[in-house]
Amino acid sequence: MKFSLIEVGIILAMAFACKSNQSNMNPTTDPSTTLNDIWALEEISGAVVTVNDFGREIPVLEFHQVDGKVMGNSGCNRLSGTYKTEGSKISFGPMISTKMACPGNGEQRFLGALNSVNAFRIENLKLYLLNGDTEVLQFRKVD
Repeated sequence: MKFSLIEVGIILAMAFACKSNQSNMNPTTDPSTTLNDIWALEEISGAVVTVNDFGREIPVLEFHQVDGKVMGNSGCNRLSGTYKTEGSKISFGPMISTKMACPGNGEQRFLGALNSVNAFRIENLKLYLLNGDTEVLQFRKVD
């Protein structure tokens, strides 16, 4: 079977259009697919945080969806552990942490808040960790 140049062009254009549409489709609406990122803390219970609230730096969490690992820092110490999601629900497994001493109670406030969360929401490059419907921690995407 022979094709004219115009027919070949049309066939290629159609194939390319189909491939483009497939790559733009979102295969899942599971919110955990967007959790897989690095997030820097902005607020605890609605109060804006600064580096002065913590001993060394602003807390950061990095989620790895493939293996269910979470790591980062609590403002003073490095931490790592596991997490699970089901839809918009989230739970954290045991966390391990270094044990450096830092001034203030920012780290304790952050860890206490983190231990209370059971859900999450992502909107406009912000991650909200929730207890029920109440926003407990707010993060911004940093990478």
